[in-house]
Amino acid sequence: MAGAAVVGLFSSALPFWLEMMALTRMPARVYGTLTSLEPALGALTGFLFLHESLSALQCAGIAAVIAAAFGTAVTARAPVLSPG
Repeated sequence: MAGAAVVGLFSSALPFWLEMMALTRMPARVYGTLTSLEPALGALTGFLFLHESLSALQCAGIAAVIAAAFGTAVTARAPVLSPG
């Protein structure tokens, strides 16, 4: 039971907390750009450590996700502050 709690903490809670801390310390555009690379890093990790390979369609899907996230991060406008 303790092992499951440790795995749960390190596989989801800790990365989530670290992302929230990073988001408060860097501009949203930089955070969005870095986050858009996560699918590619996951695929690269699977290739290097698990010897998995991706089909051309899967690579295209990852590229589409990265392009959409990157495009959203780059074209985002700064929030308009209300007077007062």
